[in-house]
Amino acid sequence: MNNFISSYTLEFSHPLKKILHELKSRSTLSNVAFDDFISFDKNSRLHSVKTNTSIEESGDFVFVDVIHDLLSEFDQLEIGGSFIDDYGKGYVNSLAEKQYTSTH
Repeated sequence: MNNFISSYTLEFSHPLKKILHELKSRSTLSNVAFDDFISFDKNSRLHSVKTNTSIEESGDFVFVDVIHDLLSEFDQLEIGGSFIDDYGKGYVNSLAEKQYTSTH
């Protein structure tokens, strides 16, 4: 399988702000550009930070595997957003799966 570049625009949310700070310092997320500002939504009681990354993926590595591992590791962590890759574009659902809304 050929390598390809995927771009992700994601939002990480968690009830504890310190968890988002920990994620920002993770070496497995070193290619992810986190916004400096962590917001807080009073209605949902969640802290959130937006991210952007472009990453090389292949048959052996897809970034949603990293997202899935984070969701497994951190209880109450929510990650969602959009992506564009060589096959199309869509969103990343709450199970860390790519859902295509259009293909090339």
